[in-house]
Parts: sequence; structure tokens; C-alpha cells
Amino acid sequence: MTKAFKTKELRGTKTVAQKLKIARKRINISLEDAERDTNIRSKYLAAFEDGQFEHFPSEVYAIGFLRRYAEYLSLPANAIISQYKIEWNAANSRVPNDKTKESFSPNSHFSRFDFSITPKSIVTIFGIIVVLSLLIYIWWAVEKFSSPPSLIITKPLNNQTITSDKITIEGRTDPGTYIYINNEPINVATNGKFSQDVSLSQDMTTLQIVAKNRLDRRSIHVIKVVDIKPK
Repeated sequence: MTKAFKTKELRGTKTVAQKLKIARKRINISLEDAERDTNIRSKYLAAFEDGQFEHFPSEVYAIGFLRRYAEYLSLPANAIISQYKIEWNAANSRVPNDKTKESFSPNSHFSRFDFSITPKSIVTIFGIIVVLSLLIYIWWAVEKFSSPPSLIITKPLNNQTITSDKITIEGRTDPGTYIYINNEPINVATNGKFSQDVSLSQDMTTLQIVAKNRLDRRSIHVIKVVDIKPK
């Protein structure tokens, strides 16, 4: 009887799911907040953090969503995707069953497949790779430019109490995005970071931060202002 393979997690090595969940909890962001900021449905974010990659329509979608989520959590996206591919391949590997083993017995009959490397086959394979790469790039470009820009507010924190009549708003967005606070434009650095001091008035109940790209796609973040008392 052939013993079944067993997989063990290397001590000190965290899976992609663990890294995503730890990073999200470190910045105190809920799955609902992450869904709003990334435009990725929370059920897919939960699937990432549970390691259930089979819930995605295709591996291309999974990698695209994973890259966006990793960048949102300030994780190294390329390293996360490389580890995801390793985990995916390991999860989809299978131990040959009894029927498969019989097909390799001396009495089994099977057809032999011969493949030879020729200049024509190399050109064909290279052409397929170029076409696929071009299609993936076009899909990525359309997805990037048709999606609302990212908008991450790092200050003030959620549920933070403000005791003065002034508040500092800090965050980051995609480079080339315009930021407005209560319809007033503010300066955005070339790397997408911004910081602005805002004076609070007695009748002010909310602060609305809007990120708008060149295609007029928008992301909105609202900060509630409660009980502003005059000095």
C-alpha cells in the first residue's frame, strides 16, 4: 500500500492567507472597509484570508485581485503572488490513484507522445507567449483605468476623538489622482500621498474626501464630526 503524502507548514513561514489577515488587522481595517476601498467583494477578500482560492472565476482574476489587495495592505505584491502560485500548485498536486498506477504497469498499453523542438515550434511558442502577454496587459490597463482610484485614509484613525477645532487628514491614493476635501482641492504628492489641515466649524457634521481620476471615476471617504465645541 502506498502511503499518502502529508503536507506540513514550515515553522516560521506564514501562508499568503495568514500574511493578508495579519496585515489587515494590523491597520485595523474590516473586510467591509477593505471592500469599499479596493472595490473587491468582501467574499473574495475573506476567501483570500481563508486560503480558499478555488472560489475565484479564474486564476487570472485571483492574481489581479490579490495584487490589488496586497498593495492596499502595503505588502510586497510580487512576493505575495509568487508565494500564492507555489501554494496553488502544491494544493492542486495529486497522488496517483490505483487506476493511474495500473496504466504504468508492464502489461498496460499506452500511446507514446513524441515532441521535438524545432525552430518552427520555438517561434510558435514565442508568438503565443507574446499574444497572451499583450492580452493580459490590455486587460490590466482596462481594469486599472476603468476602476475608481484607491483612497486610503491613514489619519485620523477610525473612531478617533478630536478635541480641537482643527484636524489633520493624511492618506494616499494613486499617482495622478485629484483629492478634494469638502469640494476643496488639495495638493497631492507625485507618489500619491497627501496631508491637509482642516479647520472644523460648529455646524460641520461630516468631512468628505473624494479621489477623482482623469476618467472622472471617484472613490469617497466620509469622516463624521461629532460635538465640535468652540474654544
